[in-house]
Amino acid sequence: MQKTKWQHKLFYKHGLMKLMNEQKNIAVEELIHKMADDLAKTIDLEHVELIGIQTGGMLVANEIGKIIKHPRKIGSLNISFYRDDYTRNGLHPQVTPSNLPFDVENKTIILIDDVLFSGRTIRAALNEIFDYGRPTKVILMILANREEHELPIAPDIFTASATKRGNVSRLNIYIIKVDWLAIISFPP
Repeated sequence: MQKTKWQHKLFYKHGLMKLMNEQKNIAVEELIHKMADDLAKTIDLEHVELIGIQTGGMLVANEIGKIIKHPRKIGSLNISFYRDDYTRNGLHPQVTPSNLPFDVENKTIILIDDVLFSGRTIRAALNEIFDYGRPTKVILMILANREEHELPIAPDIFTASATKRGNVSRLNIYIIKVDWLAIISFPP
């Protein structure tokens, strides 16, 4: 993680993740429950498959799966080989393979990630999904939308939004699997 002069607020409790900011505390569980409720209002959950993008998206996807009582295994995508900066940046040192324990052909796919920033991760994930087959529909669920997209990609369902102020984002979200850990950075 890059060091900054920004103020950091950190909250960690076994089995619980919170985002903390100076105005109010926002429990990530509450945001994920809101996303699950929004999803249930949008589509018949009986005929969907969930796919999380490694690693932060898998944390969110697993929680969504528990809330909606999804009866099947959740798919996992590692988009490392599909990234457009792969040749420039190389692979992440802990690459694990993608795992889609279902056929995506003619299915409604709920693609889940923690943060949407440039849109390039989502583009890579869509490319990989379509290499497995042609889904009927893909619904994009994002925990936090950074709104600094470089590609014309927008979430269908999201609960938090971070807007730019000058050249600095108002908040950075880091979700790290310890049990649950969230670090929020605020500009000085």
